[in-house]
Amino acid sequence: MEEVNKRDIEIKDRFLSLPNNVEFVREPVFYSQFKKIRKGNIKESKIDNKSLPVLSVRYKDSFIELSEDRFVAKGYKGWSSVLLSHGSSSGSWYFEITIGNPVELQPFLGYPISVTKICKPSIRVGWSCRYSRYDVPVGTNSFGFSLSSSDCSCFNNGKKRCLPNYKPLNTGDIVGCFITLNNTSYDLPNPLTRPELHPFVEMGLLCNPDKLPPIIIDKGSKVQFSVNGKVLETNYTDIPAGFYHPALSLYMGATAVINTGPEFNYTPTVHFLPICKMQRPCIV
Repeated sequence: MEEVNKRDIEIKDRFLSLPNNVEFVREPVFYSQFKKIRKGNIKESKIDNKSLPVLSVRYKDSFIELSEDRFVAKGYKGWSSVLLSHGSSSGSWYFEITIGNPVELQPFLGYPISVTKICKPSIRVGWSCRYSRYDVPVGTNSFGFSLSSSDCSCFNNGKKRCLPNYKPLNTGDIVGCFITLNNTSYDLPNPLTRPELHPFVEMGLLCNPDKLPPIIIDKGSKVQFSVNGKVLETNYTDIPAGFYHPALSLYMGATAVINTGPEFNYTPTVHFLPICKMQRPCIV
Protein backbone atom coordinates (compact mmCIF):
# COMPACT_ATOMS: atom_id res chain seq x y z
CA MET A 1 0.00 0.00 0.00
CA GLU A 2 1.17 3.52 -0.78
CA GLU A 3 2.65 5.71 1.91
CA VAL A 4 0.13 7.96 3.63
CA ASN A 5 0.32 11.28 1.80
CA LYS A 6 -0.08 14.78 3.18
CA ARG A 7 -3.77 15.02 2.29
CA ASP A 8 -4.55 11.73 4.08
CA ILE A 9 -2.88 13.03 7.23
CA GLU A 10 -4.80 16.30 6.98
CA ILE A 11 -8.07 14.36 6.73
CA LYS A 12 -7.13 12.25 9.76
CA ASP A 13 -6.10 15.30 11.80
CA ARG A 14 -9.28 17.15 10.93
CA PHE A 15 -11.36 14.11 11.92
CA LEU A 16 -9.58 13.62 15.23
CA SER A 17 -10.14 17.26 16.09
CA LEU A 18 -13.90 16.81 15.96
CA PRO A 19 -15.64 16.32 19.32
CA ASN A 20 -17.71 13.18 19.02
CA ASN A 21 -20.21 12.79 16.26
CA VAL A 22 -19.04 11.41 12.92
CA GLU A 23 -22.15 12.85 11.29
CA PHE A 24 -20.29 15.99 10.24
CA VAL A 25 -17.37 14.34 8.45
CA ARG A 26 -17.86 14.36 4.69
CA GLU A 27 -14.63 12.75 3.49
CA PRO A 28 -13.86 9.12 4.37
CA VAL A 29 -11.19 8.37 6.95
CA PHE A 30 -9.41 5.10 6.17
CA TYR A 31 -8.59 3.23 9.36
CA SER A 32 -5.82 1.44 7.48
CA GLN A 33 -4.08 4.81 7.11
CA PHE A 34 -4.68 5.70 10.75
CA LYS A 35 -3.31 2.33 11.87
CA LYS A 36 -0.26 2.62 9.64
CA ILE A 37 0.77 5.71 11.57
CA ARG A 38 0.30 3.79 14.85
CA LYS A 39 1.46 0.24 14.14
CA GLY A 40 1.66 -0.88 10.54
CA ASN A 41 -0.47 -1.97 7.63
CA ILE A 42 -3.78 -3.74 7.40
CA LYS A 43 -3.54 -6.37 4.68
CA GLU A 44 -4.15 -4.97 1.20
CA SER A 45 -6.86 -7.60 0.61
CA LYS A 46 -8.92 -6.09 3.44
CA ILE A 47 -9.22 -2.66 1.80
CA ASP A 48 -12.32 -1.67 -0.18
CA ASN A 49 -10.62 0.05 -3.07
CA LYS A 50 -13.49 0.05 -5.56
CA SER A 51 -15.18 3.40 -6.11
CA LEU A 52 -18.62 1.91 -6.82
CA PRO A 53 -20.67 0.09 -4.15
CA VAL A 54 -19.89 -3.64 -4.00
CA LEU A 55 -19.90 -6.31 -1.31
CA SER A 56 -17.18 -5.39 1.14
CA VAL A 57 -13.98 -7.34 1.76
CA ARG A 58 -13.64 -5.42 5.01
CA TYR A 59 -17.14 -5.61 6.48
CA LYS A 60 -17.52 -9.38 6.27
CA ASP A 61 -16.95 -12.66 8.05
CA SER A 62 -13.97 -14.72 6.92
CA PHE A 63 -16.22 -17.66 6.00
CA ILE A 64 -17.89 -15.73 3.19
CA GLU A 65 -16.38 -16.06 -0.27
CA LEU A 66 -16.91 -13.20 -2.74
CA SER A 67 -16.70 -13.30 -6.52
CA GLU A 68 -14.04 -11.25 -8.27
CA ASP A 69 -16.57 -8.54 -9.19
CA ARG A 70 -17.88 -8.65 -5.58
CA PHE A 71 -21.55 -9.11 -6.50
CA VAL A 72 -21.82 -12.81 -5.59
CA ALA A 73 -21.45 -14.15 -2.04
CA LYS A 74 -21.16 -17.76 -0.89
CA GLY A 75 -21.39 -18.85 2.73
CA TYR A 76 -19.89 -21.89 4.42
CA LYS A 77 -21.00 -23.70 7.58
CA GLY A 78 -22.56 -21.42 10.24
CA TRP A 79 -24.00 -17.92 9.90
CA SER A 80 -21.70 -15.41 8.19
CA SER A 81 -22.52 -11.82 7.21
CA VAL A 82 -21.26 -9.29 4.69
CA LEU A 83 -22.19 -5.63 4.19
CA LEU A 84 -22.05 -3.40 1.15
CA SER A 85 -19.01 -1.13 1.02
CA HIS A 86 -21.27 1.95 0.88
CA GLY A 87 -24.33 3.10 2.83
CA SER A 88 -26.44 6.09 3.86
CA SER A 89 -28.18 7.83 6.75
CA SER A 90 -30.74 9.64 4.58
CA GLY A 91 -32.93 9.06 1.55
CA SER A 92 -34.99 6.18 0.18
CA TRP A 93 -33.04 3.22 -1.20
CA TYR A 94 -33.67 -0.13 -2.87
CA PHE A 95 -31.73 -3.22 -3.93
CA GLU A 96 -32.40 -6.83 -4.85
CA ILE A 97 -30.76 -10.17 -4.23
CA THR A 98 -31.30 -13.33 -6.25
CA ILE A 99 -31.00 -16.65 -4.46
CA GLY A 100 -28.31 -18.77 -6.12
CA ASN A 101 -27.55 -22.48 -6.16
CA PRO A 102 -26.17 -23.50 -2.77
CA VAL A 103 -22.61 -24.72 -2.32
CA GLU A 104 -22.20 -28.44 -1.63
CA LEU A 105 -20.56 -28.67 1.78
CA GLN A 106 -18.20 -31.25 3.20
CA PRO A 107 -19.44 -33.00 6.37
CA PHE A 108 -18.59 -31.46 9.72
CA LEU A 109 -15.39 -32.94 11.10
CA GLY A 110 -16.25 -35.71 13.55
CA TYR A 111 -19.97 -35.78 12.64
CA PRO A 112 -21.89 -38.06 10.25
CA ILE A 113 -22.92 -36.62 6.88
CA SER A 114 -26.56 -36.69 8.02
CA VAL A 115 -25.85 -33.78 10.37
CA THR A 116 -24.74 -31.58 7.47
CA LYS A 117 -27.74 -32.60 5.37
CA ILE A 118 -30.34 -31.56 7.93
CA CYS A 119 -28.81 -28.06 8.18
CA LYS A 120 -30.39 -26.50 5.12
CA PRO A 121 -28.96 -23.39 3.41
CA SER A 122 -30.61 -20.13 4.44
CA ILE A 123 -30.26 -16.42 3.66
CA ARG A 124 -31.15 -13.30 5.59
CA VAL A 125 -30.99 -10.04 3.71
CA GLY A 126 -31.70 -6.45 4.69
CA TRP A 127 -30.03 -3.47 6.33
CA SER A 128 -27.54 -3.00 9.14
CA CYS A 129 -25.29 -0.46 10.83
CA ARG A 130 -21.72 -1.55 11.53
CA TYR A 131 -22.47 -2.34 15.17
CA SER A 132 -22.77 -6.13 14.95
CA ARG A 133 -20.25 -8.96 14.64
CA TYR A 134 -20.05 -10.56 11.22
CA ASP A 135 -20.44 -14.12 12.52
CA VAL A 136 -24.09 -13.54 13.48
CA PRO A 137 -27.05 -12.99 11.13
CA VAL A 138 -28.41 -9.56 10.22
CA GLY A 139 -31.25 -8.59 12.55
CA THR A 140 -29.59 -9.75 15.76
CA ASN A 141 -29.52 -6.27 17.33
CA SER A 142 -31.69 -3.13 17.22
CA PHE A 143 -29.71 -1.66 14.31
CA GLY A 144 -30.32 -4.55 11.89
CA PHE A 145 -33.35 -5.66 9.85
CA SER A 146 -33.62 -8.75 7.67
CA LEU A 147 -35.90 -11.11 5.77
CA SER A 148 -35.29 -14.87 6.01
CA SER A 149 -35.40 -17.11 2.95
CA SER A 150 -36.57 -20.00 5.15
CA ASP A 151 -40.14 -18.76 5.55
CA CYS A 152 -40.14 -15.02 4.69
CA SER A 153 -40.14 -14.13 8.37
CA CYS A 154 -38.44 -10.88 9.39
CA PHE A 155 -35.90 -10.21 12.13
CA ASN A 156 -34.93 -7.19 14.22
CA ASN A 157 -33.23 -7.15 17.63
CA GLY A 158 -33.26 -10.95 17.56
CA LYS A 159 -37.06 -11.03 17.42
CA LYS A 160 -38.89 -12.88 14.67
CA ARG A 161 -42.00 -11.65 12.86
CA CYS A 162 -43.82 -14.47 11.10
CA LEU A 163 -45.94 -14.07 7.99
CA PRO A 164 -48.76 -16.55 7.32
CA ASN A 165 -48.91 -18.61 4.13
CA TYR A 166 -45.35 -17.99 2.97
CA LYS A 167 -43.20 -20.88 1.84
CA PRO A 168 -39.41 -21.19 1.79
CA LEU A 169 -37.74 -19.32 -1.07
CA ASN A 170 -35.92 -21.24 -3.77
CA THR A 171 -33.10 -20.75 -6.24
CA GLY A 172 -34.00 -17.90 -8.61
CA ASP A 173 -36.37 -16.13 -6.22
CA ILE A 174 -35.73 -12.40 -5.83
CA VAL A 175 -35.93 -10.44 -2.59
CA GLY A 176 -36.28 -6.65 -2.73
CA CYS A 177 -35.15 -4.49 0.19
CA PHE A 178 -36.43 -0.96 0.82
CA ILE A 179 -35.34 1.63 3.38
CA THR A 180 -36.29 5.26 4.02
CA LEU A 181 -34.07 7.39 6.29
CA ASN A 182 -34.39 11.04 7.28
CA ASN A 183 -30.84 12.05 8.25
CA THR A 184 -31.68 12.23 11.94
CA SER A 185 -28.56 12.95 14.02
CA TYR A 186 -27.39 10.01 16.10
CA ASP A 187 -25.03 9.66 19.04
CA LEU A 188 -21.96 7.74 17.89
CA PRO A 189 -18.68 8.62 19.63
CA ASN A 190 -15.63 8.93 17.40
CA PRO A 191 -14.03 5.44 17.73
CA LEU A 192 -10.65 6.63 16.43
CA THR A 193 -10.18 8.78 19.53
CA ARG A 194 -10.94 5.88 21.89
CA PRO A 195 -8.14 3.28 22.06
CA GLU A 196 -10.43 0.67 23.61
CA LEU A 197 -12.45 0.70 20.36
CA HIS A 198 -9.50 0.34 17.97
CA PRO A 199 -9.70 -3.49 17.88
CA PHE A 200 -13.32 -3.21 16.75
CA VAL A 201 -12.55 -0.52 14.16
CA GLU A 202 -9.85 -2.79 12.78
CA MET A 203 -12.56 -5.39 12.20
CA GLY A 204 -14.68 -2.84 10.35
CA LEU A 205 -17.00 -2.10 13.28
CA LEU A 206 -17.77 1.31 14.77
CA CYS A 207 -18.41 0.23 18.36
CA ASN A 208 -18.14 -2.64 20.79
CA PRO A 209 -21.05 -4.87 19.66
CA ASP A 210 -21.77 -5.65 23.32
CA LYS A 211 -22.14 -1.92 24.10
CA LEU A 212 -24.36 -0.43 21.42
CA PRO A 213 -24.88 3.32 20.94
CA PRO A 214 -28.05 4.79 22.45
CA ILE A 215 -31.12 4.48 20.25
CA ILE A 216 -32.37 7.73 18.75
CA ILE A 217 -35.52 7.19 16.71
CA ASP A 218 -35.56 8.40 13.11
CA LYS A 219 -39.16 9.58 12.85
CA GLY A 220 -40.79 8.60 9.58
CA SER A 221 -38.12 6.04 8.70
CA LYS A 222 -39.19 2.68 7.31
CA VAL A 223 -37.91 -0.76 6.22
CA GLN A 224 -39.86 -3.03 3.86
CA PHE A 225 -39.26 -6.19 1.83
CA SER A 226 -40.67 -7.75 -1.31
CA VAL A 227 -40.55 -11.26 -2.78
CA ASN A 228 -40.62 -11.61 -6.56
CA GLY A 229 -42.09 -8.13 -6.85
CA LYS A 230 -44.79 -8.51 -4.18
CA VAL A 231 -44.31 -6.14 -1.24
CA LEU A 232 -44.83 -7.98 2.04
CA GLU A 233 -47.35 -6.83 4.64
CA THR A 234 -44.83 -6.57 7.45
CA ASN A 235 -42.60 -3.51 7.81
CA TYR A 236 -40.60 -1.63 10.42
CA THR A 237 -41.27 2.06 11.05
CA ASP A 238 -39.49 4.71 13.13
CA ILE A 239 -36.26 2.70 13.23
CA PRO A 240 -33.09 3.79 15.07
CA ALA A 241 -31.16 6.55 13.30
CA GLY A 242 -27.81 5.52 11.86
CA PHE A 243 -25.68 4.93 8.79
CA TYR A 244 -27.15 1.79 7.22
CA HIS A 245 -25.49 -0.60 4.79
CA PRO A 246 -27.24 -3.20 2.64
CA ALA A 247 -26.46 -6.45 4.43
CA LEU A 248 -26.50 -10.16 3.71
CA SER A 249 -26.17 -13.24 5.94
CA LEU A 250 -25.55 -16.74 4.61
CA TYR A 251 -25.90 -20.14 6.29
CA MET A 252 -24.72 -23.64 5.34
CA GLY A 253 -23.64 -23.07 1.74
CA ALA A 254 -26.23 -20.46 0.76
CA THR A 255 -25.38 -18.27 -2.25
CA ALA A 256 -26.78 -14.88 -3.25
CA VAL A 257 -26.26 -12.37 -6.06
CA ILE A 258 -26.76 -8.70 -5.20
CA ASN A 259 -28.20 -6.25 -7.73
CA THR A 260 -27.21 -2.68 -6.85
CA GLY A 261 -29.08 -1.17 -9.80
CA PRO A 262 -29.95 0.99 -11.58
CA GLU A 263 -31.71 -1.75 -13.60
CA PHE A 264 -33.82 -4.10 -11.48
CA ASN A 265 -35.99 -7.14 -12.08
CA TYR A 266 -38.79 -5.40 -10.18
CA THR A 267 -38.35 -1.66 -10.49
CA PRO A 268 -39.56 0.29 -7.43
CA THR A 269 -41.29 3.64 -7.60
CA VAL A 270 -39.21 6.68 -8.58
CA HIS A 271 -39.19 7.55 -4.88
CA PHE A 272 -36.44 4.95 -4.29
CA LEU A 273 -32.84 5.30 -5.44
CA PRO A 274 -30.63 2.34 -6.39
CA ILE A 275 -27.91 1.57 -3.86
CA CYS A 276 -25.29 1.99 -6.60
CA LYS A 277 -25.60 5.71 -5.75
CA MET A 278 -24.82 5.30 -2.05
CA GLN A 279 -21.81 7.00 -0.44
CA ARG A 280 -18.76 5.73 1.39
CA PRO A 281 -18.97 5.78 5.19
CA CYS A 282 -17.03 8.40 7.14
CA ILE A 283 -14.75 5.78 8.71
CA VAL A 284 -13.84 3.09 6.19
